[in-house]
Amino acid sequence: MAAMPLHDYEELKALQKRWLILWSYPWEQPVDDIKDYFGERIALYFLYLQHYVTLLIVPAVLGFITYAVKVVFVKPENFLMPYFTAFMVLWSTFFIEFWKQRQSDAAMRWGVVGYEEEEQDRPQFEGKATTSPVDGSDTTYFPSDEKFRRYLYVNLIIFLMLCGVILIVAAIFTFQYFVVSNPTAFPSIGGISLGTTIVSLLNAVVIAVLNYVYINIAIYWNDYENHRTDTVYEDALITKIFTFQLVNSFAALTYVSFIKSYIGGIYCTKDNCIGDAASTLSTVFLSSLITRAIVEVVVRKFLQDQKEADETSGLLPGVEPTPIEQQYVLNEYELINGTLKDYAGLVMQYGFTVLFVGAFPLAPTLAFISGYIQIRIDGWKLCQAHRRPIPKIAEDIGTWQFMIEVLSLLGVMYNFGLICFTAHYLKNFRWELRWLIFLSVEHITFVIKYVLAEVIDDIPETVQMQTNRSEFLVSKVLQNVEDDIEVDDVVDESQRQHSNIIIYETDLDWTDPIGSDYSSSAAIM
Repeated sequence: MAAMPLHDYEELKALQKRWLILWSYPWEQPVDDIKDYFGERIALYFLYLQHYVTLLIVPAVLGFITYAVKVVFVKPENFLMPYFTAFMVLWSTFFIEFWKQRQSDAAMRWGVVGYEEEEQDRPQFEGKATTSPVDGSDTTYFPSDEKFRRYLYVNLIIFLMLCGVILIVAAIFTFQYFVVSNPTAFPSIGGISLGTTIVSLLNAVVIAVLNYVYINIAIYWNDYENHRTDTVYEDALITKIFTFQLVNSFAALTYVSFIKSYIGGIYCTKDNCIGDAASTLSTVFLSSLITRAIVEVVVRKFLQDQKEADETSGLLPGVEPTPIEQQYVLNEYELINGTLKDYAGLVMQYGFTVLFVGAFPLAPTLAFISGYIQIRIDGWKLCQAHRRPIPKIAEDIGTWQFMIEVLSLLGVMYNFGLICFTAHYLKNFRWELRWLIFLSVEHITFVIKYVLAEVIDDIPETVQMQTNRSEFLVSKVLQNVEDDIEVDDVVDESQRQHSNIIIYETDLDWTDPIGSDYSSSAAIM
């Protein structure tokens, strides 16, 4: 048994005709139509994906040119790399600020501004039924000391799991040390060491497996924390997932980029740690793209066919399942297998692109290709492989926005660290001078990013004006807020009570006909 919204195949067919197009510009998605059919939360995800892919066009082209120059000149140090790295560091700020504008515009157009302030409690929220000491309404009380105790307990467990991830990464690179120390233990194919390739693939597999396992563990402990609203619940879950994936996905690359060359007995290939970091990143990047395509399309289609065969095995020969039964056998589109996992993949990909572009300039190009394909895969998945989701409201992407800003700031330190310490651009400089250059450039960049963030409005003036007007009309029409009256003005009490704002002619039906003076009403047409 299941309770689910049903697909309207006429509307769905029309949406797919406008949306699931193989070749189209990323900014041509019918996001408003997606909102009307699937709800604001899913539409907001596709709006973010559209914004992400669109703004990657310029970095993708410049990154490809930078990488091509390196291939043509066959030099470990690319003279374009420092300039391209500085561009990407500033690009991340424009990406975030322009997204804030698009997000606020969508929230205004869709009428969801202020939704989180009026959100109701989750049905799963547990506590003691009581009366609010503020307004006397019925509410559910959960003791703050119990909440704090659970919070500490859960975070201790997460900390121990993060320590476990670091130990696993250390084990992988201990194996790499064995490979480097015993070059004859693994053969080379086409000049590429099989042992080094195994280490990179092993690292990619471990990242994927740990991310998959941890998500389910994070859900369990997030439920244990007992959050009041869906927004708070999802923000807490996002924080747990992001923190783990940040360490799990970037620990190995951080080690290769900044630590490996300073450990005795461990050397980078041809004394080129930038090359090792690029090799590791490209392996992780490409393996994640291939894995996602296989899991989202091939495996999902296979499991769907198996489920459909199992559900229809008891039907009499010649009897076809009804349209409702056909929808029933589709997979449910829930929080974890839906937008949360999609956001997590996009944010981690953004991290690879922004943090390590100084080592692998082709990362924005691969991210653009991946994002372009993901628009089609996710659209197909929603329209063909899932039941119609229960529409849910959202006014922003929640904590994911903060995580993106964190990665943008880390990108400054990581990329200039790669240029100043890992690469050989400043190899003839003393360490003191390298640190001075690094700290100076880093701080100047932080100041520039801060100025840009302040200069570029999060909410465009036109959007803010329309939002203020909507709030004004709501306060007058629905909340019956009185107009401000000057002290010197003398207004008859009965006339003031019957001064109404009329938007439609039927609004006159709201007023009391006894003693009403409609001539005193203010009409807004």
